[in-house]
Amino acid sequence: MPEPVSIIGASGALGFGLAVRLARAGSAVTIGSREGARAEEAAGRARAAVPE
Repeated sequence: MPEPVSIIGASGALGFGLAVRLARAGSAVTIGSREGARAEEAAGRARAAVPE
């Protein structure tokens, strides 16, 4: 089973893509950003992109 991961800077294109790819592979992903609103927005997009 994949390990849980934290992606700092996941609200940007590269970090977001990595977060989605890891989530699709089965990892539990934590998304971080300097701006909380951007992290929340990225997390919402990631949830929509990766079905449970």
